[in-house]
Amino acid sequence: MRDKFHESLGQLTASLAGLADCCERAVEASVAALADGDGRGAAEAVQLERETDRLAGEVEGLCLHLLMTQQPVASDLRLIGAAMKMSTDLERIGDQCADIAALCPLAAGEIAPVIRDMASLCAAMLRDAVAAYDLRDVDLARTAIAHDDAVDAHYAAAKAAIAAMQPAPLDLFLCVKYYERIGDHAQNVAEWVEYALSGLYRGREL
Repeated sequence: MRDKFHESLGQLTASLAGLADCCERAVEASVAALADGDGRGAAEAVQLERETDRLAGEVEGLCLHLLMTQQPVASDLRLIGAAMKMSTDLERIGDQCADIAALCPLAAGEIAPVIRDMASLCAAMLRDAVAAYDLRDVDLARTAIAHDDAVDAHYAAAKAAIAAMQPAPLDLFLCVKYYERIGDHAQNVAEWVEYALSGLYRGREL
């Protein structure tokens, strides 16, 4: 029974990693769309958003299958519950990348290097958070959580850079706000990993 459970849990981890990889590629595609404005990055971001929806549904289905057919103990329940929560945040990242892509025709050509750095930090947070889940490494999850402060600092710098443009492109303001929200979702993913591995969430014992 436990062998079957661990096999299913391995499938869940693999699907979650695939979902996170899809989100990373969506973040990269959204940045490319902002930078080039030729529509290819935007089209890829929209396509990846559909794929994140599919993969998030797959993760949720695996979680429910584990809960209904196995007998998970407390620590296993945390892993499964965290995976469900993580899939929700990851799916929303895909949505926000598609939203950025929709703004690209209006924001193209106005991107600042700080926005690229901000998006790269968000992608790195995702990689660390999901790797922490796979490796059962709570310290790596906490490293990802700590990076949210850097994302917020880049957000403030990006807003200042955009405000200095004449005229200030409001659509680009919206884009950087979406990246700030992507960072928040990446932080949520890491915090759910921390909870799964330690029983602690946002510094409180559950």
